[in-house]
Amino acid sequence: MQIICNMKLLSHKKIEQYRIVMGGLVAVFALRVFIELAPTIYLGGAVAASIFGVLMARLTAKHFGHDHHRVGDSAIDMIPVAVLIFANIAHPAVDGFTVIETLRLGGLIAGMLFAGSVVLHEFIRQSFLIAAFEVLHIDWKWVVGTALLGISIGVATGIGGANFFHRYEVVADIATLFSYSFVIAEFYFVGKEHSVKRGYMLFVFGILIGTAITLITKAH
Repeated sequence: MQIICNMKLLSHKKIEQYRIVMGGLVAVFALRVFIELAPTIYLGGAVAASIFGVLMARLTAKHFGHDHHRVGDSAIDMIPVAVLIFANIAHPAVDGFTVIETLRLGGLIAGMLFAGSVVLHEFIRQSFLIAAFEVLHIDWKWVVGTALLGISIGVATGIGGANFFHRYEVVADIATLFSYSFVIAEFYFVGKEHSVKRGYMLFVFGILIGTAITLITKAH
């Protein structure tokens, strides 16, 4: 029994360390989105989305940190879930649309390179969001499914020649800022609620990885 308990503690520790690294990585993605919106009239919306994301993460950590296992019985459940799902459709949709635009305007090689960068950063984003949705007791299939739906919509829109996602990309960016600030803050507050020791060096390591990925792929 003691061996089993020790194995569970070790597994939990590894998961927590992974989340800390991913938190630093996604923080870089969030900063990149914020920098893009900073010179625009949407700066206020970006700031508000970030603050709201942290606030909802704090409320969610308290809500789910006291043996609460029912989803859908309060706004604390539904607001972050709704925004996270919307962002996880809108952001990949913009990516899918941009892949088609890159193929059309930049050629096959440029399009394939950009598609590869999208796959890489979406893999990172989705793995982090899956861990966040676990706290909300939402199955990982919803996370992956909404992302695939978004990419499919974006690709179809790009093939159809529409520019809807290019025109309203800022909406996806603001929703994505909410999701990034929410999941980063959520892991912090959940760890605090359960007295989980946080490794700031791991967070810095995640920042370094995120910076490298951002510089190489130009993705967020």
